Amino acid sequence: MGRRALAGLVPALVLFGLSCAAVRVNEDYDPSVDFSGLKSFAWIPGTTPQSGDIRLDSPLIDARVRAAIERTLAERGYRKLAEGTPDFLVGYHLSMDQKLDVRTVNSGVGVGFGYGRYGRGGVVGFDTTVQQYDEGTLIIDIANGADDRLIWRGWGSQRLRRNPSPEQTTQAIDRAVTEILKQFPPR
Repeated sequence: MGRRALAGLVPALVLFGLSCAAVRVNEDYDPSVDFSGLKSFAWIPGTTPQSGDIRLDSPLIDARVRAAIERTLAERGYRKLAEGTPDFLVGYHLSMDQKLDVRTVNSGVGVGFGYGRYGRGGVVGFDTTVQQYDEGTLIIDIANGADDRLIWRGWGSQRLRRNPSPEQTTQAIDRAVTEILKQFPPR
């Protein structure tokens, strides 16, 4: 494969890789809490904290995140309460950071045995690419329904697409919520 053909293939592979980007997740929780008794939930009263990024501080994003959290909790057997005191309260936060992806690959073609000064007639070359991208982080908080004390926090981060469609945004949010809440309740 020629160098030009390879150069055209790399962006296509990067874009494909972004569409399948995994969500990196983690959690923290209060080990003194017995999570087995939690059956019902409600949203933490008030509005979700604003991130300061107009792309995230949108009623459309808020509706998608809330729907994904409610659906995932319901699938796991938790019941949303409209009135009364729930066992736990749910809230979330969003943020976005710009990151750099720097990759260096050996692009030299060896002639003979080996490369560079230790081979016979080898040529060594390196190509470095730098790509700027946005990484989104979703934090889901679970607080005790009786005293509003934080008892569990899960978070996930993933590389975001550029100019995603509404469907792609919904899929990314659904995937992030599912992966984060796989950790709840802690084992």
